Amino acid sequence: MKRLLLCLPLLLILASCSGMPKLFWDVDEGRDQPAYASSSASASEPAGKRAPLDVPPELRSEIELPGAADIASSGEEDLPEKYRRAVAGRAVSLHAKVYEADAATLFSAVVDAMTALNIPVDSVDSPSGVITSDWIRKGAHNTNMFGGIFGGLSGSNLTKHRFIVRVYRMKSDAGPRSKLEIRVLGQVYDNGHWVNKPFRQDVSKELFASVEEQLARLKPQMKQHAPATKPEAAAEAKTPEDEALAAVEAWRRAWSARDAEAYLAAYAPDFEPPRGFATLGDWRAYKKRVIASKSFIKVTLEDALATRQPDGSVSVEFLQHFRSNNFNSDDRKRLLLKKIGPDWKIVREQIL
Repeated sequence: MKRLLLCLPLLLILASCSGMPKLFWDVDEGRDQPAYASSSASASEPAGKRAPLDVPPELRSEIELPGAADIASSGEEDLPEKYRRAVAGRAVSLHAKVYEADAATLFSAVVDAMTALNIPVDSVDSPSGVITSDWIRKGAHNTNMFGGIFGGLSGSNLTKHRFIVRVYRMKSDAGPRSKLEIRVLGQVYDNGHWVNKPFRQDVSKELFASVEEQLARLKPQMKQHAPATKPEAAAEAKTPEDEALAAVEAWRRAWSARDAEAYLAAYAPDFEPPRGFATLGDWRAYKKRVIASKSFIKVTLEDALATRQPDGSVSVEFLQHFRSNNFNSDDRKRLLLKKIGPDWKIVREQIL
């Protein structure tokens, strides 16, 4: 016992010397700065070895961003600067797959997959097709103060990683195709610091598998929303019921894309606002605030049934599933639409 007491001061002195491992540290040390900004990163790594974050030039003619018709015009759009900074020159692994699904469906499947796996979602940026996760920690910290000296320099097998996911819509004559890219930023805890280091284990496999499970679940909805005719034939005259259903589908897509202008454009100038709103302008301002407050919105419709009314209007009844970062609901809803000029507009909205 006396020998141990005599050794303790010596060990503490040694630990304070330069180059010696710490006896005590907090696993959260360095959390205040972004992990990808760690000075331990290999800043001198040749640019050719860095995972490219923009679309390769040879593929730009084949790829567009999700919702390009409403949000972006072509695949020339660069990834937002904040995501490029997060991976530039860091330890990043890149994995990609192509799916026979439209970009909106694949994007929704990724959000659902991350939720199912309890992956903490940090941001959802639908205009650029990017979803990021927060850091996910694995392993255990060695709390024995002698483990840092006799059990290795780190005394820990802690690791953490985060995902930066992007969805592209690919041009194809054979049907909808989308590309899913998953980038994994990896770090290990070494000698009291988080160090950028690639993972040997492919942690993207579980996320890909979960995405594919969600796509299989969404297949009935994909069929429901698929156009019945080729695009060049879609402009041909349809029944009022068909046209009203198409207008409702456009309304759903705009809402899911958080495109407030397109969403509100689906309503007629004489739309009857819900109770509690003095004017249509008050209701429109409220809807803009609500849509802007969401980091993501996902709306799916089931069992849509269109019925023509004696006055020529069409009522559409369906089961609506609304999902967002801070509110979820499942409601039976009825929309009444009338034709104004060439377009069908919503004049009444009712929750049944």
